[in-house]
Amino acid sequence: MRALLFLFVTLSAAHAATILNVTLSPANQNGLPGQALTFSGTLENTTNGTVFINSNSFTFDITAIGSLDDSLFLANAPLSLNAFEASKQFDFFTVNIPALQAPGLYSGVFTIQGGADDLAADVLGAASFEVQVNAPPPPPPGPNEVPEPATFALMAAGLGLLVWQRRR
Repeated sequence: MRALLFLFVTLSAAHAATILNVTLSPANQNGLPGQALTFSGTLENTTNGTVFINSNSFTFDITAIGSLDDSLFLANAPLSLNAFEASKQFDFFTVNIPALQAPGLYSGVFTIQGGADDLAADVLGAASFEVQVNAPPPPPPGPNEVPEPATFALMAAGLGLLVWQRRR
C-alpha cells in the first residue's frame, strides 16, 4: 500500500512539473483608470520534447468584464516549441483599467495550456503579474467666477460711451 501511495505522489509531482518557463517583462505595471496596459513576455520549453501551445487562462483581481483581453496571446504565441526552445518576446494580453477603478494593487496569474499534441489542455506553466492603479490627477479648477481684466476694460469703455452719448 505504501508503495502505491509513493508511486501516486511521485507521478503527481512529475505531472505538476513546469514544462514552460513563462516570463512577463515587465510583470508589474502602473496605470490610471481608463488606461490600457499591454503585457508581453517569452515562453521557454524546459523539456526534451516538442510542446504544443493550445490555450490560456487567467485569474485577475479586477473582475470587470473586459478588464483583461487575452486575445493577443493566441494571435502571437508560437503553435509549438521544440525541445529547450524559447520564443521571441511577444504581446500576451492587455489590461483595461476600468474608468471608475479604485486605486490599489491588483494581482493576477496568466496560465498557459497545451501539451504533447494540438488537442492537449495540460497546464504547461504560469506567470504572476500586478497592476498598480494610481489615483487620477485632481480635476482642473472650475471656471473663474471673477471677470478677466479685459472684460472690465471693455465694460468701462462701454459705460464711457454711454455717458459721452448722454452729454451730447
